[in-house]
Amino acid sequence: MMLKAHMAEQEVQGSAFLAAYGGQGAVRVFERSADAVLMERATGPRHLIDIVLEADEPAALQVLCDQLAVLHASVGPFDPAPISMDLWFSALPLTAERLGSIYAEAADLLSRLLASADRTVPLHGDLHHGNLLDGGARG
Repeated sequence: MMLKAHMAEQEVQGSAFLAAYGGQGAVRVFERSADAVLMERATGPRHLIDIVLEADEPAALQVLCDQLAVLHASVGPFDPAPISMDLWFSALPLTAERLGSIYAEAADLLSRLLASADRTVPLHGDLHHGNLLDGGARG
């Protein structure tokens, strides 16, 4: 087990998402309070960096994508609810109006992406080779 305490607001929200996954594709959360979480510790022997070194980058990216699919298939409810992408990026259109150029291109792309979304799922904001840990027998 691992205790994380005195967490920043982002980590508090992240622990709520971990709890909502119910141990499916993520570590189990045993208990949460204001700014602390008691959770399972993933200590399995495999690391994505080793996969890159032994196989190749596409193999490691496939592991990341497979794991992301497991998380997206998990059921909430998420409490608190995820921040919507249009709210998260609400400053972009205003910046695009003021500064144009690449900001306008980004705002246009964001608008098209949001309009094409067929469902809403929480977005992992820190998914990388060093942050996907091996849960041993649980995967």
